[in-house]
Amino acid sequence: MRFTEDQFTALRSRLGRMRPATIEAARAVLVGGQDQAEVGRQYGLTRQRIHQIVARVEAAAAGVPKSWTKVECWLPPEVAAEVQCLAERIASDPSDADVVAHALNQLSNEREISMKMQLDVPAEFFDLAERYGLDVEDILRGFIADACRLDSPVDSPRADGYCSNGSDEEMLAEDYLERAYGQD
Repeated sequence: MRFTEDQFTALRSRLGRMRPATIEAARAVLVGGQDQAEVGRQYGLTRQRIHQIVARVEAAAAGVPKSWTKVECWLPPEVAAEVQCLAERIASDPSDADVVAHALNQLSNEREISMKMQLDVPAEFFDLAERYGLDVEDILRGFIADACRLDSPVDSPRADGYCSNGSDEEMLAEDYLERAYGQD
């Protein structure tokens, strides 16, 4: 998505407490047409962080409430059409949120749905991943697989690609979750 200087300036009030340098980085991509990786180098940020900033500005431009979360999922065509209709309904009238939530709950109970989510990840986590020579997605997928004990045998691998790193890692993930979030 590209913006004129006037369009971008008009968005300023919708960007909340975004720092001036962050706004200028977004402007360089969205108005100036600069490459996200190049802008990241100019501002000392990762390409992924620039992507997050750009996505945040585009959401503000689309009038998406700050409290909303973007969700992507892979669906059969007939379910996708139903979900698209529900999304359009709630976008046009946010007061229908309870009705839409109920309809989505019914849909998910009727079919197994693989959910995909968008998550704002802090730059420090990208730095951590880089220190280990990994992608952020690989670390998160590995932790999810370990925490849920998702095995993927060689002869019948999981379609979603999740695979535990082993029983020790599964135990450590469980220990972490228990220590951080468990009940006393």
